Amino acid sequence: MTDHVEVALPNAVDVHVASEDGLLLVSNATAVVITANIGAITVKVNVDRERPAFVEGTHYSVGGQLNGKGEFSLPKAVFKGYGFGPEDHVASFLGQVVVPK
Repeated sequence: MTDHVEVALPNAVDVHVASEDGLLLVSNATAVVITANIGAITVKVNVDRERPAFVEGTHYSVGGQLNGKGEFSLPKAVFKGYGFGPEDHVASFLGQVVVPK
């Protein structure tokens, strides 16, 4: 028996991450967007191997295009950390989704 890790396929494109003051830190990325029935949303952004120096617990603006479902925006997403192993270049953010007008 072989152990393996399943990595979720991206369901969002053109994803961007910016600091609270608007400095663009990541652009044109892919991501996995996961919603919870309590209104929270987790966005796992695929970043370059030279990972941006996000600070855990700090707010960032995260947004992009959900595959076939329109745009999403998290203006106050909190950086939760980077993944491990095959997800060591995946930055996780947690926030409340805001639908753009």
